[in-house]
Amino acid sequence: MPKSLLSTMAVLKFLRPHHWVKNFLIALPLLTSHSFNLKSTEAVLFAFVAFSLAASAGYIVNDIADANADRIHVEKRKRLLSAGGISVAGALLLALFLWILSFALSIWLVNWSCAGVVLLYSVLTMLYSLWLKQLLLLDIFALAALYCIRIVAGGLAINVELSNWLLAFALFFFSSLVFLKRYVEVRQAVSTSSDSLVSNRRAYEVADISVLLSAGLSSGYLSVLVVCLYINSERVNSLYANPEAIWLIGIIIFYWVTRVWFLAARDKVEQDPVLFTLKDPASWIILTLVAVLFTAGIWH
Repeated sequence: MPKSLLSTMAVLKFLRPHHWVKNFLIALPLLTSHSFNLKSTEAVLFAFVAFSLAASAGYIVNDIADANADRIHVEKRKRLLSAGGISVAGALLLALFLWILSFALSIWLVNWSCAGVVLLYSVLTMLYSLWLKQLLLLDIFALAALYCIRIVAGGLAINVELSNWLLAFALFFFSSLVFLKRYVEVRQAVSTSSDSLVSNRRAYEVADISVLLSAGLSSGYLSVLVVCLYINSERVNSLYANPEAIWLIGIIIFYWVTRVWFLAARDKVEQDPVLFTLKDPASWIILTLVAVLFTAGIWH
């Protein structure tokens, strides 16, 4: 394989494109408000691109902050920066370029409100990488907030009022995923007898495993409760022709949350729950069922 192609692939991997899937959250306000039209769809797509660029810039800063720890990690030492494939100065310039491009695109192709949220997202990712990831619980709140910020950006991109139900669900559901991420990190540190929690500047200890498990499951089940309460609200009858289909979505989410925590307890979940979900056939089946039920709910 040509060296130039290898270099291009290495840089692309450095940008973490598989994490861009998280930015599909930007489309949630479009879906839940049923504001389907060409203008809104275009705005969501452009916002997706802007956030993907900003997210890649954030991961670069995170790699810079964790460079020393990554060099002694079995897998992370293969990353472009840790392996010496790019200098710290070069990485910083690339991150700055991506941030500027992201902000410019959001102003030019979406709106100023969305650009403001892109800026907020970028600042929070930088704070997380440089400081918040070392703080107990605040790191979890910050990561959960980054998920929710994407949803806020989606609402501002198409100028629709965000549902408090949607934000409440997202807060609890993604808090559960972040607790899961920390839980897996601690379990892996225990199983390998490593000091990775210290070297990676994490605030969690082995004694925290049971607390992380309880908090993560509770957060996941609270998100299911939000769905159940939402189904009984007046808003559902005005938005959905067949609201009973949404009930089944709540049951499916309950199953998925419980299943993923069972698998985590059996050491069968990677450190990143998003990567696990992308590789897990059962999760894809569940996602398909949710999409079918959502369509059935709005179908007249």
